[in-house]
Amino acid sequence: MKKIGFYAMTGLIIAANHAAAQAIHDEGAVTIKSQWPIQNAMGFTYTLPVNNYYSVGFNAQVGLPFQPYTRNLIELSVQGNEVARTYLKENLLGKPGVGLGVDLNYRKWSLSLVYQSLNYYIDKKNVRELTENLIPEQNDYILTDLSNLADRSPAFASIYNNYRISSQVYNHQFGLLAGYTFSFRRFNLIKFRIEAGAFSTFDTRIRFVSENSNSITDLALAYVEPSLNNSLKENTEWRFIPSVSLSVRHVLFGR
Repeated sequence: MKKIGFYAMTGLIIAANHAAAQAIHDEGAVTIKSQWPIQNAMGFTYTLPVNNYYSVGFNAQVGLPFQPYTRNLIELSVQGNEVARTYLKENLLGKPGVGLGVDLNYRKWSLSLVYQSLNYYIDKKNVRELTENLIPEQNDYILTDLSNLADRSPAFASIYNNYRISSQVYNHQFGLLAGYTFSFRRFNLIKFRIEAGAFSTFDTRIRFVSENSNSITDLALAYVEPSLNNSLKENTEWRFIPSVSLSVRHVLFGR
């Protein structure tokens, strides 16, 4: 009889927990986020309830680093080369990137692990401008070699002074963020979240896109590209970026 009572009580507890979990529905929402000093983003979040207190959220987003954000990010992150920092602040432009994240939510508090790509470009600058602004001062001998080559070879001088390339920069990051979500009673389908945390860059990739290509220009770029590549990596390898963000979430279904 005691066993029957025990099993009955266990069944009631399981049923009660199941009913409580079912009372919190799955939730889908569209999110708009301002993530300083990195980017603005728009995404979709799907949240699964665990019980009355915990839920797990999955989100995907598309982000765009607008130039005011990029300038602040460079100001915080690029050190040691004032010329390169100034040049990047004026010329580094953002391209759309993507992000994925998972949230562990406890009531109104959240802890999020996020992956995101940040994409940038410097559009159609001649080789001389890029080398003079982005190769660090300690590599002055490279600039001297390039100038000497330009003086001796009219073909190289033409490429060096006139040949335009676009520098494409791809940054990959992981972030850990803590957040707090709140809403207003009259607008309970609109939720706000404040988050703070940090991102760490684990990979930077750079490639050059040229207006045209032939054997002479390819040879010239092959000489210049390694130095530019290394310099751009050094100046855009953001290892640790503190971040604060505010997001507005509109619930599409579930509550």
